[in-house]
Amino acid sequence: LASAGDRGTVCVWTGGAGAAWWRDLDDRQERAACAHLSHADDVYDVCWSPCGRFLLSGSIDGMATVWHVQSRRAVKVMRDHSHYIQGVAWDPLGEFVATSSSDRTLKVYPLPPKWHGSKKPLVAKTLKFWTDPHALPEKKTKKKKSEDGADADDAAAAAAAPEGKKERRSA
Repeated sequence: LASAGDRGTVCVWTGGAGAAWWRDLDDRQERAACAHLSHADDVYDVCWSPCGRFLLSGSIDGMATVWHVQSRRAVKVMRDHSHYIQGVAWDPLGEFVATSSSDRTLKVYPLPPKWHGSKKPLVAKTLKFWTDPHALPEKKTKKKKSEDGADADDAAAAAAAPEGKKERRSA
């Protein structure tokens, strides 16, 4: 079990034996222990790797960190967002991690073989997103040229103009 919060704290909770040790806890029985992992600032989200050996966390300082849980050390630190990281995810096959930010981008990081032992930084593919569908940028369309070299829009406008008001074009 993992949780995150203010002051850069990420807790990996451990307790009694068995997968459901936390079910028996109440306010009077504090038998759980927290192994702290530290960010520089508040942490918004955490996600376990499919193998359970790593934890991905995202912070308001714009950094995402992959932690080796047992050693409590940062394996990879990604500093690609320009604003808060609000969500992190690990794909079920363990081949990608993703971070989403209030800078309106989603970064997807492919994980090459032996990524956790490599000094090379992870390289993100960036997707921009908008919450308002009316704010999407217009698609640019190429103007078609007519046989005489004029833009098709200009030729259509000239054809629709009254006879005395047609413009003359020089080549």
